[in-house]
Amino acid sequence: MSYARFDRKQADILITKPSIKMIQLSAETENNSSAEAWYAEELDDSIKSEATHTVINKTGALPARSFIVCNNVPVLEEKQPQFEERFLQRAGKVEKEPGFEAIRILKPIHSDVNVIITFWRDASFFEDWQNSDAYKEAHKHRNTKQGLSKSIFSRPSYVEYYNGILHAAGGMDD
Repeated sequence: MSYARFDRKQADILITKPSIKMIQLSAETENNSSAEAWYAEELDDSIKSEATHTVINKTGALPARSFIVCNNVPVLEEKQPQFEERFLQRAGKVEKEPGFEAIRILKPIHSDVNVIITFWRDASFFEDWQNSDAYKEAHKHRNTKQGLSKSIFSRPSYVEYYNGILHAAGGMDD
């Protein structure tokens, strides 16, 4: 099993482990203040207590710099298997889009929030994806009987946008 951490604060223990890939995510909020989050993956058993999620699916290598979209999806605990099945059986259309770099689908360990993280060369590629026929095709069952029922969600989902920088393993860049 692969463990990850997606959190609003940096876990200092993670920067001492050479095998961990860590991305600092930063964004400007609507009121011009900055927001920060951290994503780290490949946590080993010795520090899995730091994990917030398990990685249930991933495609692509983490890029050195990217535009990152985090779709946070709260799911009722008893409906989690249904949600996971949907994402494990997804069409994979996003992976074929220009500017797409990677995707991580994270299952929560201590909360109800699944996180689907996509990494893009820059924001314009993500915007092109949202306006594409492939996006419409990938999401055509949303709010239909063929799609996931709204009854599996514990509350509305929300999306966060960041610019990310991959830090060197075992230390932080200045």
